[in-house]
Amino acid sequence: MSSPTSIASGPFLADGSERRTSIRHVCELSGDCQPIAALEAGNRWPVQAANISEGGVSLMLSRRFEPGTLLAVEFVSDPADTAYMPLARVCRASRAGNYWLLGCSWADGLGADDLRTLVGKTKIAGDGA
Repeated sequence: MSSPTSIASGPFLADGSERRTSIRHVCELSGDCQPIAALEAGNRWPVQAANISEGGVSLMLSRRFEPGTLLAVEFVSDPADTAYMPLARVCRASRAGNYWLLGCSWADGLGADDLRTLVGKTKIAGDGA
């Protein structure tokens, strides 16, 4: 397996410090994503989330999307229950074996309640649980 190839800058500043401001939570969410573009209407790709936060999400899928692309992401946690997510903007893309790892930020953020719903029983720092 080859090492990831960076397509855009990563989550770190020039001095090596972390630029993210939200706590990331490892997750195993799966679902579909669809680009918000007239030419891509109706095209959906299976997606797996590696981690999620109020600020963004790390997605793994078989197709590369350019930084700046808006994606509608739908995670399905239970066949009877579907959670619709805000739009995610691709910030960076890197190759990970046969897949693409996309670092995305939420176009309008993700509230703490929505994050708790998605993360499930995982304790979220600062919630007092």
